[in-house]
Amino acid sequence: MNYFTRLVSLFLLLPLSAFAGVDLILNNTDAPFDPIAAGGTVTYTLSVENDGDAAATGVTTTHSVPASVSYEGLTGAGVTCVGLAVGAAGPGTLTCTHPNLAPSATSSFTIDLKTTVQDFYTFGAVASSIEPEDNAANNTNDESTTVKSGANVAVSLTPANATAAAGSPFTWALDISNAGPDPAESLRVTVPVPAGFTVTSLPAGCSNIGGIITCDIAGPIADGASVSIGDITGVISAGGGSTVTATAAVGLSPGASPLVPGDPDTSDNTSVGNVTVTAGTDMTISKSR
Repeated sequence: MNYFTRLVSLFLLLPLSAFAGVDLILNNTDAPFDPIAAGGTVTYTLSVENDGDAAATGVTTTHSVPASVSYEGLTGAGVTCVGLAVGAAGPGTLTCTHPNLAPSATSSFTIDLKTTVQDFYTFGAVASSIEPEDNAANNTNDESTTVKSGANVAVSLTPANATAAAGSPFTWALDISNAGPDPAESLRVTVPVPAGFTVTSLPAGCSNIGGIITCDIAGPIADGASVSIGDITGVISAGGGSTVTATAAVGLSPGASPLVPGDPDTSDNTSVGNVTVTAGTDMTISKSR
């Protein structure tokens, strides 16, 4: 038996585990879709899969956090990250530890970053383990995110009182505010006229067409500023024992330019005001000689 034949024979006698390796595959996507309005939170959904034949131990992912965002935390079973405290601004590096991954096993997790300014940045991600890597080309998956200008606008519809007598005059105060980070402009506020309320006057610049009160606000409204649109005045026409509910909503005006700042948080774009109606008083005046 020559040397080559002995070498082949020895190769065939080795166990399959001798040829097994680790192949980590890293996936990384952002949501919501670009562009993100400044001031909003971007959620990066990541997964590390072991596509190899051997178990991966000491699995870690390393993430570069850019200067224009802050780290807002993570979710993921068995995943812990160090390097930045929750709420800390970048730049910085997060190092995340994962459970050991058997062949075909996956570790999934999310990382939240809050944007602060208009920007284009890259959130880096690299996976590694103690074992040698069969294919290092799929261990890195950086995700680029586009951030446009943003204005966190809120609307407030405040009833003059919590209760009102049937047939009495009544007002609702309508206001909007901007929590930034950029000036707000090209806004539209709408208030469907509530059942049980008859409108008698509107703030300047507002209209009531088809039972929908519409107020267009050109702006700009500076970061941190508020604007009083005015009072919606009318009469409570509902009977005693009922509730009148009015709802206001704010958003961009139809046809607003794509360059207008978007709203990073729409949870405060509506406001609801309830008024409990009490029994009215009917007065009769008679005159006698």
